[in-house]
Amino acid sequence: MHAWWDPFEQILGLGRQHGIAIATPMMGERLDLGAPHAGSAWWRACAGLKADSHQPSSTGEVTPLDFRPHP
Repeated sequence: MHAWWDPFEQILGLGRQHGIAIATPMMGERLDLGAPHAGSAWWRACAGLKADSHQPSSTGEVTPLDFRPHP
């Protein structure tokens, strides 16, 4: 078994390795597909993890994603 937050950490790491931007909205948070953003690593505070371990933005700011609809 893995910790509930581990899939978030795994997918962020894989996205970083492959140059793919990952959106991480909170459960229930609105995600505008026309202007998506990286969100924040909200699960880290819930799990008691260090906030800067794999944070999408070193400042914690919302980062726009390069979104291209699938043809």
